[in-house]
Amino acid sequence: MTPGVFPSNGIFTNLDFLLWRVKENQVPDKTIDQFPWIVWQLWKARNAKVFENADITPEHTFQLAHAETEAWFAAQILEEVIDEDTITLSTVVQEEPPINFPGCQVDASWGIYSYFIGMGLVLDHESGDNVYGASARSQVLSPLHAEFAALIWAMKVALQLGYTSLSFETDCLQLVTIIEEEDWPSLASELDEFQLIHASFIYFSLSFIPRLCNVCADCLSKGERACGFSFTHVNPSIPSWAALEAVLIG
Repeated sequence: MTPGVFPSNGIFTNLDFLLWRVKENQVPDKTIDQFPWIVWQLWKARNAKVFENADITPEHTFQLAHAETEAWFAAQILEEVIDEDTITLSTVVQEEPPINFPGCQVDASWGIYSYFIGMGLVLDHESGDNVYGASARSQVLSPLHAEFAALIWAMKVALQLGYTSLSFETDCLQLVTIIEEEDWPSLASELDEFQLIHASFIYFSLSFIPRLCNVCADCLSKGERACGFSFTHVNPSIPSWAALEAVLIG
């Protein structure tokens, strides 16, 4: 904020100005909406400096605040309270699924100070066995970006394994909603890549499931991120490090 803009040296007076009185200066509502998240990210950056001696740049702080703002508003577009134990939302269904239609559970793990995100998948195999996948890639802007990256990665893995008809499941309700809306500027590149890969599927659906129903993919993603370097595992067996590493980062 430019020096001299705030009306006084008092913190509470300035917060009142920033969150309410600033409207009198005709600041756009879209800009004002970000102010609480900017203040929150500044506080987190301050704590990171004091307790961990970590320096968070102003640019990164603003990017995180912007991403958190959009993620919060994405969650508010649902018009009614949703019971996580019963909800199932599907999108982009192209034709009736065949009998014994395979499914793929997907999850991502994101940390503000991590260099990598973790991605996990559990893919139903036609033989009745499962395929377990875990991968890491460079850090992304927000948890929502990580969830989208995990979905796109899982779609690519499925196609490489020969699956062109698949039902994907995620515990990120915002991701399901955003794909249905298809109008989120901060995720424009991800949406473009999603549409390109989606065109290779004969049948595709994305459904929300409660977090307790996605535990395995969650452990795989957390375990991968905890390893601290980038590699990919796609195998009928669960990697031995997955459970231990997942516990280490919660």
